[in-house]
Amino acid sequence: MVLIPLQASYVALGVIMSLMSFLHYRNNGSYLTATPPLAGLIFMISYAGCLFVPYVGSPFFYRCTMFVFLVLITISGVLKHLLAKDKSAYWSEKSRWYAILINTYGVVLTAAALGGKHRTRRLKTIPAVRLGA
Repeated sequence: MVLIPLQASYVALGVIMSLMSFLHYRNNGSYLTATPPLAGLIFMISYAGCLFVPYVGSPFFYRCTMFVFLVLITISGVLKHLLAKDKSAYWSEKSRWYAILINTYGVVLTAAALGGKHRTRRLKTIPAVRLGA
């Protein structure tokens, strides 16, 4: 049950970084990283949505979505920033490394989710109530 809150912390870090990048753009005319903030927010919201799947759906579907995210985070989150040739797309070397570290954290957590080393309790459903007679 600990893994999903940790994954939520990855989402929070990604959202904070995207919002900071957006504010930086408004004030300075450039993003903090090579990833546009809107793209980062959409990605993080999608990831966050999948964190509810084990509570209401199939653990198998959860692992399938985590596999897709593992590939995406590794390629577009870590390798994109790590192997970036155009360093001018980043406000600073520090902001580039923040992006690498946040996404590496996401890769580790997503890989752990694939390993199935967590348990979740399915949400209790409310019994149906018959209306009328």
